[in-house]
Amino acid sequence: MIGMSDKQLKRVAPAIFASEPAEFVSDKYSFVPTNRIIDEFRGLDFYPADASQVASKSANPMHAKHLVRLRHKDTNDMLRDVGDSIPEILLINAHGWQSSYQLKGAIFRMICSNGMIVADQEFGSVTRIHKGFDPEDIVIASKQFLNEVGETFEKVNRFQSINLDDRDVRDFGRQAARLRWDYAGDKMAESVLQARRVQDEGNSLWLVMNRCQENLIRGGYTNIHTDRQVRPITGITADVELNEKLWDITEQFAHRLN
Repeated sequence: MIGMSDKQLKRVAPAIFASEPAEFVSDKYSFVPTNRIIDEFRGLDFYPADASQVASKSANPMHAKHLVRLRHKDTNDMLRDVGDSIPEILLINAHGWQSSYQLKGAIFRMICSNGMIVADQEFGSVTRIHKGFDPEDIVIASKQFLNEVGETFEKVNRFQSINLDDRDVRDFGRQAARLRWDYAGDKMAESVLQARRVQDEGNSLWLVMNRCQENLIRGGYTNIHTDRQVRPITGITADVELNEKLWDITEQFAHRLN
């Protein structure tokens, strides 16, 4: 089988296989089973590569918000010019009031196992409130994804070709850090800009963005204002929102500098 099996998915994100919504939803709520969405994507040659769900001590795990990363079977052939990145579709769903079901574009970096989520206006994500499951949404999203992949990776190549001077690097770091901390200044920017591996050193817009993304999401360094270690972002909503805003900042820098 290509991609993760149902057994593997069930182990990491059991809510994918929920058979009914949470008890507290209204009669107008329409249950959208995630496993059915995945099966529709499999029929279009998109397969689950990874999955996760929100951990909660109080909520029923079968109703929790969850995320599935889907890749097309021909993905590797589409990436000869990019090398360390793979395009993905993100499927986000929940079986209560937490979320509509959403389909978004993303770029997965194999070098650090990070997923950069492309901003909505770039990819044109599909979002549906729980009022019924329409398989046509999946067809539309998959076609849109395939159409947009080339354009998205042209932007990746453009980001790679733009080199920032030291002043722009610091400015990018400050703007990125303020996505988590309103008060962030140069010291926090320095922490966010740190490279975690030799391959990420350099001043290209692409490398600077990815260093910031990894540090903002993963944490693990000291917040100089609180003298506490920065915790990783584990919530699906916070992760998606930060990624999309960081992509927007990167686009703004690319537009100004290129």
